[in-house]
Amino acid sequence: MEGTGQMKLLLVDDEPGVLSALQRALRGEGYDIMTASGGSAALDIIIGSGADIVVSDYNMPGMDGLEFLRKVRETSPESMRVMLTASPHMKTATDAINQGQVCRFITKPWENEELRITLRQVCENLRLSREVESLNWKVARKNEDLRELNDGLGRMVLDRTAELEKKATELEKLYGELEEGLVSSVRSFLGLLELKDPWLGGHSKRVAAIAKTLCPRLGIEGKDVLDLECAALLHDVGLVGVPNQLIQKQEATMTSGELRLFRQHSQLGQAALSDIPRLRTASQFIRSHHESFDGRGYPDGLRGRAIPLGARVIAVAEDFDTLLGLRVEQQSRPEKVLEAMSCMVGTRYDPEVFYPLLDAMSGGGPAVGTVELATTVGGLKEGQVLARDLRTGKGVFLAPMGTELTSVMIDKIRNFDSIDPVVERVFVKQ
Repeated sequence: MEGTGQMKLLLVDDEPGVLSALQRALRGEGYDIMTASGGSAALDIIIGSGADIVVSDYNMPGMDGLEFLRKVRETSPESMRVMLTASPHMKTATDAINQGQVCRFITKPWENEELRITLRQVCENLRLSREVESLNWKVARKNEDLRELNDGLGRMVLDRTAELEKKATELEKLYGELEEGLVSSVRSFLGLLELKDPWLGGHSKRVAAIAKTLCPRLGIEGKDVLDLECAALLHDVGLVGVPNQLIQKQEATMTSGELRLFRQHSQLGQAALSDIPRLRTASQFIRSHHESFDGRGYPDGLRGRAIPLGARVIAVAEDFDTLLGLRVEQQSRPEKVLEAMSCMVGTRYDPEVFYPLLDAMSGGGPAVGTVELATTVGGLKEGQVLARDLRTGKGVFLAPMGTELTSVMIDKIRNFDSIDPVVERVFVKQ
């Protein structure tokens, strides 16, 4: 396989059957695979032979996966760490990220192709990190060479400067690729939210798309665009710690106790991300996305431009997507939604953020909303395009969002449905 370059891969699980299944799934991928049935044995392997990537189960007797990966971080900090778990709870994810600096999560049961793709991405991120480290070392050496040059070597100074500029351009490109890797990691974290509630996962992606569309109109560019996109994707991540039955309720129907619990989700989301340096700005947007322009929002009662711009953008994008009515069969028309939202300009919404959305939806730019049509497996038609990922009731992945349905694909979906029914509605683009 291209990209693995005989990477040393250590698989750790107390169940021999799981280790065998992982080895079969990764056969032919080009890894140098090692296995261990527990944390102590795995640490001995790392000390003796080293490991580029460590995939560890979370639930293991003796030394659990969290403690083991924390020790791997101390013993071999250059090793990439991946958590294998059947219970992707909020605390599990937060502890694994903060204590073990886990870069990816793989849920049990896994899909073999998704497992292979995930580990290929981990290999690519590790390769890029090593290239950046090597390039930093080379740039440092070149800088040292420049300091040793004297005034009589003017031409050599010019040549060396040109070479340094070229290296700096290469370094900038590599950093850009690492930023893309950050987005990929955020999307993996978003998978935890989709496991909690598939609608929340799709909602978060749509909110991020709307927010990103508004960036040029608001003068948001460069690194700030990525901060906003990450915050929009994870703005509801704190809901992983809120009971499912509460998420389904409208705030107006909640008891005072339920309302207090529900309104903690923005602070929980910030707490989950604030210890990750690259996501600190995004975590502040997440904390403040329920603040109102008139100061009547929560959790801090911020007013006007005291609310971070990213949070004001997410507030408009989130309400627009929610009010389209994607939780129900009856779809709302975008112009009706915007008309209803316009009544809250200056109270709930910042006018300087709302009117660019109105402009985009009125023909001043590309459409930011995609209307979805809910149907059943039996109602699928050739030529339709899936608006969301499609899975069976047991979580078997059938087709990704954006797939154009053919007659062969529809037959395949219906065959799976007869064995493992698709319990959710099927959403196609309208």
